Amino acid sequence: MTALNRRKLYGFLDRVLIGALLLLVMLLAGIATARAGQLVPSLGMTRAVDGDDQVKVSGGLAFRGNLAPMLMTELGVSYRSDEYFNGDLTVHQWPVTASLYLTPVPALYAGAGVGWYHTTLDYADGLGLQNSTNEKFGVHLGGGLQVPLAPMVALDLGGRYVFMEKQESPLVPEKFNPDFWTTSLGLAPRSRLVPERRRRGVPKPRRFLFAGCRVGSRLIRRGLAESRSSPRVPRGRRPPNRGPARAP
Repeated sequence: MTALNRRKLYGFLDRVLIGALLLLVMLLAGIATARAGQLVPSLGMTRAVDGDDQVKVSGGLAFRGNLAPMLMTELGVSYRSDEYFNGDLTVHQWPVTASLYLTPVPALYAGAGVGWYHTTLDYADGLGLQNSTNEKFGVHLGGGLQVPLAPMVALDLGGRYVFMEKQESPLVPEKFNPDFWTTSLGLAPRSRLVPERRRRGVPKPRRFLFAGCRVGSRLIRRGLAESRSSPRVPRGRRPPNRGPARAP
């Protein structure tokens, strides 16, 4: 495959990836509305441990939600690439990850997770090697900090290190270490992910329920009070039947 055709192919894959990300945004937006979650788009920098000492730009999208007090979950998808062996090998990855974070304070989170990495090995044209695609499993450690930017938006500063199994390659050496680190800068809506312990009072649905119960109990008590205050007719006696009124 020539370099021009390869660029066209990856341009097509990039458009497909962008379309898939947009579709995921729409799906997660509906979930976020129903579950009070948080959508965090981000751009970042990534660098492989055994790469060519180059820092690449990456992009991603994450959906976060509260699992319990001081416990947050995250599902994410992203795209990244690295170069190895002086540019003879370019690795393209589409990670899909799941993370569990501790949130000792609302603006700080740290934890770990796992990921599924759809990986494409793209060799230089002059090597005569065939490109290959495989799926890899990885484990990551990471965390981040949210800095208020506006009343409804915060900057999300995050970072993680990913541990992966050694990748085989026909190039010498036959294996290389695909571990990498990445840092990201995203935008997070502040109003979506407020821990239960910080909410004042009772949530709105419960407040409405309690208010309805109070109103109903008041009406019942008022009805009972009115029935007690109205004159009662003794049992066994009927009010006299006066009959139709006579004309004077």
